[in-house]
Amino acid sequence: MKVAFVFAPFWETKYPPLAPALLSAVLRDHGHEVVNFDANREIYSGSSPANKSTWEVDKILDEAVISRCFVGPKGGLIGSLLDRITCSGAKVVCFSIYDANRAFSRQIAKAIKARDRSLKIIFGGPACFFSYGALLKDGNVDFVIRGEGEETLPELIDCIRKGGGFESCRGIYFRKDKKILNTGSRAELDDLDKLPFPDFSGTIGVYKFQEQVILPIQASRGCINRCAFCNDKVYSERYRFKSPERIFEEMIHLRDKYSANRVVFHDSLLNGNMKMLERLCDLLIEEKLKSAVNRRRSGNKGADREIVWTGQAIVRPEMDLRVLKKMRQAGCESLQYGIESGSQRVLKSINKNMSTDVAIGVIRDTHNAGITCLINIMFGLPSEEEEDFQQTLDFIKKVKPYVDHVITAKTFCFLSPGSDMDRNPTRYGITRKHPLYWESGEGKNTYDIRFERYERCRRFAKKSGLEYDPGIEKMDLIKSLLIGNYLKYKGESAKNCKGFKKILDKTIFKKYLFNAGSDSD
Repeated sequence: MKVAFVFAPFWETKYPPLAPALLSAVLRDHGHEVVNFDANREIYSGSSPANKSTWEVDKILDEAVISRCFVGPKGGLIGSLLDRITCSGAKVVCFSIYDANRAFSRQIAKAIKARDRSLKIIFGGPACFFSYGALLKDGNVDFVIRGEGEETLPELIDCIRKGGGFESCRGIYFRKDKKILNTGSRAELDDLDKLPFPDFSGTIGVYKFQEQVILPIQASRGCINRCAFCNDKVYSERYRFKSPERIFEEMIHLRDKYSANRVVFHDSLLNGNMKMLERLCDLLIEEKLKSAVNRRRSGNKGADREIVWTGQAIVRPEMDLRVLKKMRQAGCESLQYGIESGSQRVLKSINKNMSTDVAIGVIRDTHNAGITCLINIMFGLPSEEEEDFQQTLDFIKKVKPYVDHVITAKTFCFLSPGSDMDRNPTRYGITRKHPLYWESGEGKNTYDIRFERYERCRRFAKKSGLEYDPGIEKMDLIKSLLIGNYLKYKGESAKNCKGFKKILDKTIFKKYLFNAGSDSD
């Protein structure tokens, strides 16, 4: 059977998405024909300069705005894309769904169904874990896969081909007789080494014209930590990792087949298994030495090029200077650490298994090893008070000589569905529960207070000479949209909130929505 994969905006535009590439390889191994549509990159490439510059902003637009600004009554920016999808011969259209691209995916699915209701549409991915009901209710999505799709998707497509038997396919939700049926959970994969190499052949072409060919890779699933704000355990109950030899082979495959010279690890953490990480580094160092010999012998500077790689890591004592130097020698270019707070009390309250003293040492050693160091900071963790926030600023000041970027989450501390903070809000003193606008500490921790701390940290970082999340800092529109959404939620009384007195600018908010609409109307 012919199957189409569609990956919708808004997402990273420097390299292709990983999930469709992996599932494409799985389906091809099962004898299916696959066609890929990287709608995210296509629509980005066809957008106006104004919309390109606000691609990060667009992640928080709602479906009504997306429909008007990008889809439009005449097809807008996705008209040609819809023609190619519906004329491709595919009988099934699959979408990988994340919070950032869920709204746009639903709009594309709706437009596909409007053209041909016989096409079966499947949604899968992290955003499907909690929103399967909403995704199925309008009839534009036929099946939702909950959990890993490498075994579920081929079985589901086989059921579609046969015309039935969906009840026996574990791991899916679907509508039958106006009811949503759940076929039960499917066990997580035990051996990740058995997965095929991701197949980027259907999407790599539009990325090869860049200065660098960057491709994503996944070495593990899950996390060894259980931070209160994180819902990683919902998506992967156990921490599992590929063998170092398998990861190495995949990196070489990406280099040799797709000319990738940079690899981005899409893992919650690179260093969940230190023995595995060190062995991988040993293999990469051996390959690097071999490549140097090949270049000298052939005179070809591109022969067996070195693979540069980046990823996220946790702070742990084992990440000492020796290990970090080995990682650098193996091609590690940058690491991002989730620090979240400089207050040891706050870190303990959210079950963040990290010492601030150890963190300072790891950050210093990362820098001294020649690896670019990025740190992530959260604002307004439930127990955070002004003193704790000041400790965070003090922490940034201490690590200033060793940090290249300070990164913040645009939504600050978010109550992620399924996280311990979401499931047990009273344990963390949360009195008003809302994913973004929650409150705690009897009004001492509110969204506007968190926003105000974000602004202060931003100014502090600039004054300290740190490059502070430049992709966000230059976009005042993000602030305007976030504030605008908050005003809708809380009403006009939000104007009087302390944190918004200086940063509220509804004019920009309205102007952006107006200008975005002119692109495709």
